Amino acid sequence: MKPSREEDFAKRGAFPSCPTENGLIFVPLIFELPLASQLQGVDVILHKVTDEIISIDTNSSFNFPKGISFTTGMSELQRFLQENSDFCIVDPFSSIYPLLDRLQIQQILLGLQDFGAQCSCRLRAPHFLKVDNFNDPNLGKQLLEAKLNFPVIVKPQVACGVADAHNMALVFKYEDFANLGVPLPAILQEYVDHCSTIFKFYVLGDKVFHAVKKSMPNACVLLSLSEKTGSAPLLFNSLKTLPVAREEQLPIGTSKAIKESLDVGLIENAANWLRERLGLTIFGFDVVIQEGSGDHVIVDLNYLPSFKEVPDSDALPAFWDAIRKKYELAKLSVESLSIFLFWNDDGFEENDEEGRGRRISGRGRPTTTEEDESLVLFGEMVRREKEGNLSLLDPISIEFERIQGGHNLYKFPSAKRDFLAAAAAAAAAAEPEKNDYDW
Repeated sequence: MKPSREEDFAKRGAFPSCPTENGLIFVPLIFELPLASQLQGVDVILHKVTDEIISIDTNSSFNFPKGISFTTGMSELQRFLQENSDFCIVDPFSSIYPLLDRLQIQQILLGLQDFGAQCSCRLRAPHFLKVDNFNDPNLGKQLLEAKLNFPVIVKPQVACGVADAHNMALVFKYEDFANLGVPLPAILQEYVDHCSTIFKFYVLGDKVFHAVKKSMPNACVLLSLSEKTGSAPLLFNSLKTLPVAREEQLPIGTSKAIKESLDVGLIENAANWLRERLGLTIFGFDVVIQEGSGDHVIVDLNYLPSFKEVPDSDALPAFWDAIRKKYELAKLSVESLSIFLFWNDDGFEENDEEGRGRRISGRGRPTTTEEDESLVLFGEMVRREKEGNLSLLDPISIEFERIQGGHNLYKFPSAKRDFLAAAAAAAAAAEPEKNDYDW
């Protein structure tokens, strides 16, 4: 019998089937079974919502999630989380939807233009243009205004979740747009000559890792390939493998020089900015260094990559740490709601807009003014940090209870049907990891 997804992941060591040294347990969330019973005693939901998309209606103005059809299980999970808004989830669906739209991705990356102003190299997004019609008579003028020179990569505006999101083309001249078989609307993106070297960056909470891989050859090599095969434009699917440049096709020493020119500090600062801008805990992006100018160009951005290029000894501790911090922040946020309650002899009361009180059982300290409330919350946070009470292994209220038994274990389920791919094991996810320069 073919091993199940859970068994595959257990072999790779990403989601241990037994409790870890930190006392964590990962369990699959099976959509075919009732969710409510599975989520009892669960503290955190980890998911990859993009793998649960059935279809996307491109006529819905890309105002996601409008126009997206999800699997029945994912739709049920979303309803559950709407009804239980205090449930901790990594990461919020609303933070992931922008990454389904390549136009939004490009617009987000434009916010990085000021990075590197004081450095020897510049960090930037690739030049781009959105098109709705390849036969537009003004397309040539629009290309010039967008600072786009041939060749350009043509990509569907939908970034993932549907099959044709990965059907792309490399266009070498204006005539190549005639009858181009790339879904519309589309994004025309600058092709950056980068000596067939790509830097894959992985973000796990506040940790940033990177790996170096071979990539697509420079434009002159691709043009020669296109002429030899008689296929212009060059059509490809970014999920499939095509040849990368061979060493003899590169000028001597250029690959080594490109690798040595990477400004890791600059990219890590950009990763921190993206984490805040996107509101994501786990994501990845790809950087190429333009031959000649040395510009660092972010050419792709995606949610929950495979981390297969990061050693387990680095990825797994960072993965656990990122989830733990997410849980602790969510739990602290829930407990901080108590500052809006005030004390009387029988318990807490909460006033509505007309001053009527509602009885809530419990114990706590009184708060009277906004200033007092802020001080109480701040003091509580400081106390917890000093005493080390915010621990994933010790519950900080009765709302999150231990698993039955003699160990302080908490279940962390994945919201993926067959056990979500993440950390070092996400290469086994339903949708293979891809980027548009890494064929």
